[in-house]
This record gives sequence, C-alpha cells and structure tokens, in this order.
Amino acid sequence: YIAAAVCSVGLIFCLILGICMSINIIRRNTKPLASLMEKVSSVGKESELPLKKDEYHYISEQIDRILQENDINEGKLLKRQFMIESLFLNSVLGGGIQDETEVFGASQKFGIVFENPIYQVAIISCEKDIVNEQLYTISDWLAEKGFHAIVSQRGGKIVLLFNLEMQLSEKEGTTVLLNLLSVLSPDTKASAAFGDSYDTLADIVTSYNEALSVLSPFHQDSQYSVQYYLQKTRRAKMRQKSALDMEDFTKSTYSGR
Repeated sequence: YIAAAVCSVGLIFCLILGICMSINIIRRNTKPLASLMEKVSSVGKESELPLKKDEYHYISEQIDRILQENDINEGKLLKRQFMIESLFLNSVLGGGIQDETEVFGASQKFGIVFENPIYQVAIISCEKDIVNEQLYTISDWLAEKGFHAIVSQRGGKIVLLFNLEMQLSEKEGTTVLLNLLSVLSPDTKASAAFGDSYDTLADIVTSYNEALSVLSPFHQDSQYSVQYYLQKTRRAKMRQKSALDMEDFTKSTYSGR
C-alpha cells in the first residue's frame, strides 16, 4: 500500500513537472511569434489586427502586403528618377549648359552617373501625340535590351540620349530605332534619326542638333523611316528605310530577343 502511494505521488509529481516544463517550452517558443506579430501589426492599421485569425496566416498576409507596397514604392522611385533624368537632358538641350565642366556638374547635381564613354542622341517623331506612359515604355524597352539611355520629350518629339560603351554603327542604330518604332507606334507612321556619337558631355547638344537636322517628315510609302547623320562626310545623308526593306535585315541583325 505504501509503495503504491509513493508511486502515485511520484507519478503525479512527474506529470505536474512535465506539464510545467511543457508550458515553459511553449511560452519560450511563442515569444518570437508574439514579437513578430507585434512588429507586423505595428506596420499596418489597427483595424487590420487579427481577431479570430490564425497567426501564421495573418503574418503571411502582412508580409505579402508589405512586399506589394515595396513594389509600388519602387515604381514611384523609378518614375521619380525618370523625371530627374528627363529634366537634366532638357536642361542641357536648352542651351543654358554648354561647357563640359558645367554639364558634368549638372549631372552630379541631378545624381546622374554615366558609366560609359560614348554619348549619342536619337530623335523620334510620331504621327500621334506622345503621352508620358509611352516614354516609360521606351525607357523600359531600352533597359530590357541592355541600353543605358535617358528618355525625354522636347518640342513634341521624343529625345533619347544613349550612353554607350562602343559607338553604334549605322546598321545597328537603324535596326534599334526600327524595332523601337514598331513597339511605340504599331499602327501609325513614325520617323526617327540618329546624330553622331561623341566622347564628351558637351557634345550632347551637337548630336541632338545633327539628329534634328536629318529628321524627315513621315514617309509616304512606308510606315517608318530612319535617318542617320554621318560625320565622315560632314553632311547629312538621308537613308530612308521602309519596314518592308528592313524586315529580313531586322530579323538577322537585331531580333530583340
């Protein structure tokens, strides 16, 4: 009888001890979760606090919401950077900044870093009016193709400042612009022109004026036309390229894939 009583007491004691240890372990394990819940809840609104919701499900929802907000904020930052770069380019093309040192100082002021040594300007003129969303589309398209370029709008035309590691040949530049025109203006006529390339910031204006000088009106017999200013002859050579003439050439030299 005494032995049985001792065993019963020992069993009860072990059971109580086990319960206490389990409770202690659970409390220790739930502290990080409670801390995480508090931090996640503090990011959202009070109305979003869970009432009868699984904590893990709630945390997952809040993380998804935070990631979505980060994507939205990143998009806003990219658009802000786009506007800053556009403002810089328009400032340079406006003629108020001409000296190499002044242009470099302006780029530093706007927080713009040119990683490559070559600068070349292209101009695009579309039959339809240009909206800001199209400028974003051009910027994204060029970035996807690996080009470092600033996109802006001036005088109703789109201006592209390419920052290149190596100079684009006439064929390469023409192909890039034809592919870009097909994305930008698939149903209407458009024309484009390239100025020559330079290794100084001060000559951005020179390249722009060259492109502007050879930019032609919309071609009657083709949807797109592209001109390229050739410095070697020191005169503008008009190189009309129809979409039909360039179809096979475009596929073989610049597929865009």
